[in-house]
Amino acid sequence: KEEARQQKYEFKNFGNLRSPDDFARGIIWNKGNVKKGFLIFNEDQIPKSMTKLDPKLNNAAVLMNQNILGYCGDKQMNYPALLAQDLLKKGVTEKDLRDEIYSQLIKHLSSNSRAESVAKGWQLMCMCVNVFPPTFDMELYLMHYILAKAEAGKGAVVEYARYCVRALEGTISNGDNVAGYVPNEQEILAYKERPPILANIFLPDGNCVTENLPIPPDVDVAKILTLCTGILDLTDTRIDALGIFVYDMGPQDEKKDYDMTQVFK
Repeated sequence: KEEARQQKYEFKNFGNLRSPDDFARGIIWNKGNVKKGFLIFNEDQIPKSMTKLDPKLNNAAVLMNQNILGYCGDKQMNYPALLAQDLLKKGVTEKDLRDEIYSQLIKHLSSNSRAESVAKGWQLMCMCVNVFPPTFDMELYLMHYILAKAEAGKGAVVEYARYCVRALEGTISNGDNVAGYVPNEQEILAYKERPPILANIFLPDGNCVTENLPIPPDVDVAKILTLCTGILDLTDTRIDALGIFVYDMGPQDEKKDYDMTQVFK
């Protein structure tokens, strides 16, 4: 993270990005605006991939952008959860598209004035960092962007970004070739009900089980308990009777709308 904070890792410096001229090549109308808007939000679908891809993957990149716009409500499309799931599946099955997906999400979240679109864009980012890593070449650029939002963002964006930092660390540590579980439609819909959180989990006596645990909204109490009993290596026959008490710390910093939730078992 310390290395990723360096300014040289600003997203605009990512070496596999197309140039603005290349991105707008072939455009006849509003070519100048397309070039200027290369790295910032636009509700119109991109004309081609943002990264330098094999030409045979370009159509897939354009369709992924349609999925992002559809899920975030910038383009009216049916079944938004399935659009998100399709995007995640592409990241799992097509390693060469992973950096393109992250590039498109950064573009979508940059200079976007639509609060709902921003929130849903961060939901997609949370899902992606849980499922597949960027390539090694992009790791520091993606981390730089997310860290900047976690440390100097506003409101709920800070909490989304803090969650993404922690989840991305775990996904990267699993290796560039490892992809995780793609959530189903119902699990994706859970993001509409509540945001993902970072949680500290303690025993009743105050001993800490784990800190800053990324908990996506589709994870229920049973799954968290299973994780905790595994960490503690518990074999007690009363495991099924264990429960969780959730304590919301409330606003702790004037710069944030809310703080992370503390979870006690």
